[in-house]
Amino acid sequence: KPDYAEAYNNLGVTLQELGKVEEALLSYKNAIASKPDYAEAYNNLGITLKELGRLEDAEANFKHAIVLKSNYSFAHYNLGVILQELKRFDEAEECHKS
Repeated sequence: KPDYAEAYNNLGVTLQELGKVEEALLSYKNAIASKPDYAEAYNNLGITLKELGRLEDAEANFKHAIVLKSNYSFAHYNLGVILQELKRFDEAEECHKS
């Protein structure tokens, strides 16, 4: 089933845990291509981008996850962490309150 977004997402998690970050990135992108409203895949893609030092890209993916699923606490938390690293402390505080 080549369009099974959840399988791509789970594969991405496994690949990331194995340290295969670039492969995980591709797997999350495949999950999103199969299911464009998949907030969890955007969150996981953001985590991977953060690991690669691509903080602005990670921020954009966490924000998109929140747009798709406004009460998604993991995405709010992860966005707050990114904003802290970007020294945007007031915005980070708001994320951690969400």
